[in-house]
Amino acid sequence: MLKKCSLIIVALIITAGAGVQKMDAQRIIMPDKNEKKTDTVRMAMDSTEAASKSSTFKDPVKYSAKDSIVYDFSDVDTIIFMYTEAKVVSLDMSMSARYIEGSKKTSNIKGLGYVDSTGTQLEKPVFTQGKDSYEMDSIIYNFKSEKARIVNIKTKQGDMQLSGGITKRMPDNSSFIKDVISTTCEDPHPHYYIKITRGKIAGKYTYFGPSYLVIADVPIPLVIPFGFFPQQSSRSSGFRMPTYGEEVARGFFLRNIGYYFALGDYMDLEFQGDYYTLGSWALRSSARYTKKYKFDGTFNLSYAFNATGEKNSSDYRAATTFSVQWSHRQSPKAHPGTGFSANVNFSSANNNLYNNNASHDPYQNINNTISSSISYSRSWDGSPLNLSVNASHSQNMRDSTYSITLPNLTLTMSRLYPFARKERVGSKALYEDISLSYSATFDNKVAFKSTELKNPNFTKKINNGLNHNINIGLPNFTLFKYVNLSPSVRYSTKWYFKSIEKNWDSIRRRVVIDTTSAFSKLGMVHEYGFSASLNTQIYGIVNFKKGSLIEAVRHVVKPSLSLSYNPDMKKAFNGYRRVQVDTLGNTAEYNIYEGQPYGYPSQRESGSISFSLGNNLEMKMRNRKDSTGVKKVPLLNTFDLSTSYNLLADSMNLANISFSGSTNLPGNTALTFRFTLDPYQINERGTRVNKFVWEDKKWLNIGRLTNFSLAFGYSFSGGKGKSDKGKGKSNERDNRDGDDHSSANSRRNTYSPFVYEPFSVPWSFSFNYSYNYNKSYSYSNNQLFTNHAHTQTLGFNASISPTPNWDMRLQSGFDFKAMDLTTTNISIMRKLHCFSFSFNWTPMGRYQSWSFKIGINSSMLADVLKYDKQSSYWDNR
Repeated sequence: MLKKCSLIIVALIITAGAGVQKMDAQRIIMPDKNEKKTDTVRMAMDSTEAASKSSTFKDPVKYSAKDSIVYDFSDVDTIIFMYTEAKVVSLDMSMSARYIEGSKKTSNIKGLGYVDSTGTQLEKPVFTQGKDSYEMDSIIYNFKSEKARIVNIKTKQGDMQLSGGITKRMPDNSSFIKDVISTTCEDPHPHYYIKITRGKIAGKYTYFGPSYLVIADVPIPLVIPFGFFPQQSSRSSGFRMPTYGEEVARGFFLRNIGYYFALGDYMDLEFQGDYYTLGSWALRSSARYTKKYKFDGTFNLSYAFNATGEKNSSDYRAATTFSVQWSHRQSPKAHPGTGFSANVNFSSANNNLYNNNASHDPYQNINNTISSSISYSRSWDGSPLNLSVNASHSQNMRDSTYSITLPNLTLTMSRLYPFARKERVGSKALYEDISLSYSATFDNKVAFKSTELKNPNFTKKINNGLNHNINIGLPNFTLFKYVNLSPSVRYSTKWYFKSIEKNWDSIRRRVVIDTTSAFSKLGMVHEYGFSASLNTQIYGIVNFKKGSLIEAVRHVVKPSLSLSYNPDMKKAFNGYRRVQVDTLGNTAEYNIYEGQPYGYPSQRESGSISFSLGNNLEMKMRNRKDSTGVKKVPLLNTFDLSTSYNLLADSMNLANISFSGSTNLPGNTALTFRFTLDPYQINERGTRVNKFVWEDKKWLNIGRLTNFSLAFGYSFSGGKGKSDKGKGKSNERDNRDGDDHSSANSRRNTYSPFVYEPFSVPWSFSFNYSYNYNKSYSYSNNQLFTNHAHTQTLGFNASISPTPNWDMRLQSGFDFKAMDLTTTNISIMRKLHCFSFSFNWTPMGRYQSWSFKIGINSSMLADVLKYDKQSSYWDNR
């Protein structure tokens, strides 16, 4: 019979009281069948009234059960028995179990689970108070003392899980524990745990006495006399555990010792430091910030003094390093029409050599250049104007050369049609196609070496200018139905704020250059020109016989011809001057704006014709797997030719002829190539002369090869899912053919040496190759030498995962000049559920080193339960 009853009585508070000894946690206690019982339905109706007359409870209690509720009233005590999905609730406390028994006299309630015939504990009681929830084998709770005795508890406190033993819960929500297992492993049979013999859970911490570590059910002779675990679901401030070790070059060390600050919900800050016994030290700070739907970023700052070797010895080296890193990203939803981003990486030249975080990443150590950028952009609705403000920095780590642009401002106006009618009536007039676009760019640049910062004339190295460009698009025309003609006129003016002046020094007999300071004067240069372009497309198709594997081949040719004219702008207002260059009074021309960001106008009038020819070749093949029955196969993605001819030059009018192209290799991998031919001959000294190569009756030779480049990469992978698919098909076939045939297949697969088993281990391999060739000439000792420069690079990566938890990677390359492997890195990673280990090894080269680490995945114990061993490449120098 299914019964549910509710009784409003006063709150119960639990402790280990009378009747505990009678409680058997391994079975459900059933009342005596011979005992006299009253009708449960009738008593349930009167229970509220009876309780209200004699109850000593203060808080209301609700209880229910799915099967039945039985009451036992006597002069000594009143006992309630609840069966199947029993539940008791009072304020913020609740208990649910397979069986619950309550006593009015002792104010105890007992909760038990169910043990099946195999001894497995099922339907464990669950006790909840406030935000804390517990699962256990049995529980006794006392309403008066508000204490509880729990056997084999199972609860989670943050990342930490507590189970087993005996727990006594106190009225202040603290708990005393005995023989409890503490672990962050979520497996039902944890791979590791800390056995706490005595302990207490109070507030945000779990304090414990003598404890020891157990790994794979094997006790480790590592006894912890006392300690505590923080039990916090949110971020909190605290000390960082350091790592220790030894380097031959810098001595014994403590690394990453510091303090973490949790600064509210949007920001945190961390300070760390390193100390080495031979004198090296480092300080670092790191901050993170975020605002949802607004922005997020990080900021890192480091400063260090590094000393290697013994002081006053020949191998002693000392250097001070620093680095500043800032990354910021603004959400597009934060300010529509406005964007801001930053990626700053600025450091001393030798920072990577001593950086501990980079010391086991050889590819970061050998990085010779770093760069930074900060950008802001703004656009206005309904306006053609767009503004961008940028700052950039690049740095060569080898020679400490810096190049900084601060700022770069660009204002652009998108194309306008000033004469277009808003409401057109009739056909479009020719003048309505006239367009206008404008852009203005301001740059402030400086390039210097770190040693030049203290130079008093450092400001003279700053170059800046403002470049205005106006483009006027004239009406387009269509010639002969298929040829498009697009003329345009351009005008540009460049404003400069410094200049140079060259003078002949008669005393020292040489030219002296005087450079003005930045923003000391304003000068302008002007350029204008005219251009027009003709382009079209030509299609050619060759169809094959019906039924052939190749159905058709298509060739697309894209010829383009452009004409441009630039007048001679060698004028005084464009900065051209003359200066004496020798004692004979000879003079030479120069421009006072030499070295400025945008250059200066050309000295010669030019009128050139530029020609380019693009090609695309593909074929159509039959393909039964495709729904259309055919597939397109590209033969040549691109094959382009380009050159130009200067109509106004007095000699060597034809420019070099450039060829470039790309095609697809199997696997959709692109192969690209490029080469250049010089159409003119050279003389006996290696100097170009005004004579075409083909004039010596070598009409097939259209030019001398000056450079050639080739690049391609390829990747292979397999193993993922292949084995499963193969097994599925095999099983279907075996089931379809019957048991006899299936057993025959099984025997054949077992004994036949020719049966192929699919390789199901996920793996990948990729490589990239590039080749460059340049040819030049030199004349020495009345002899002409041809110089052939070959450059080849090969890099490759390989990875394999023998099991889902193993990951092995190899990264290397080959130096064809040295005929040796380049910097090689091998890494092995293993996931062990709650553990993980990694091994990194650079077996050769300047950055030869290794590192090994095994530890807990949980951040709570990651700095405590770990083994970290590594070597520094400084030890191998």
